[in-house]
Amino acid sequence: MSGMQSKTAAARFAARVALRSADLVLATSTDTLDGLQTQRRHGLRLAPLGVDTDYYHPRDRQLGVQPYVLTISQLTSDNVIRKRIVDVVRTAALIPDVPFRIVGRLASGESVVRDAIAQHGLGDRVSLLGQVSPEAKRRLLSDCAVYLQPTQYEAFGLAIAEAMACGASVVTTDTGAVRELVDGCGYVLAANDGPDKYAEAVTRLLKAPPSDSLRIRARQRIIDSFSLHARRSVVEKALADVMDASPPPA
Repeated sequence: MSGMQSKTAAARFAARVALRSADLVLATSTDTLDGLQTQRRHGLRLAPLGVDTDYYHPRDRQLGVQPYVLTISQLTSDNVIRKRIVDVVRTAALIPDVPFRIVGRLASGESVVRDAIAQHGLGDRVSLLGQVSPEAKRRLLSDCAVYLQPTQYEAFGLAIAEAMACGASVVTTDTGAVRELVDGCGYVLAANDGPDKYAEAVTRLLKAPPSDSLRIRARQRIIDSFSLHARRSVVEKALADVMDASPPPA
């Protein structure tokens, strides 16, 4: 619910109607679960999202590829603000000689990001790759030296979880469900930290060896708590309970 205020009035109304009419509400994080406690609704359970850890997995990095920092976000105007994409560009300006790649559909916020890139003279180091195939996304996550995702709010943080499943070193923000997702397996910075702090964390990770234990622990965290198998078990149990509680058809 800490992200609900950013939604349109129509979206907030639709959410209230759905909550009141559903037999069961599955919250994708503890943050969302806590926020829904005050809303009118029926059954409420925690059912975190899951990552396909067979598909998203570490792989041997391509030889000769220069270490780079990756961020994934559609460049809508809202996302550029919420994902703090301009701060990603400002972070790149503080780390000489390291390429930054931003992946995601180019949309209404693209010009703001390109203006920031030009302002800092980073046209040769910050690339907007646009929308890529699932296979290309997986390779980018596996090959990146650091996955950087500052954010103003995450109800779960699926891209962060996918990066962790690929064994990426993560730098992100303590907001919404992020801390419960990362849980010590990445750098979670204070919500009011800026590009200088992000640059410090990214630089520290760039100096770590590829087999750094943080990467190993990050993947294991997703396997243990946020795999598709873990989610499937919770959802199957929830659905079975709902069906058992439903009156038989007339």
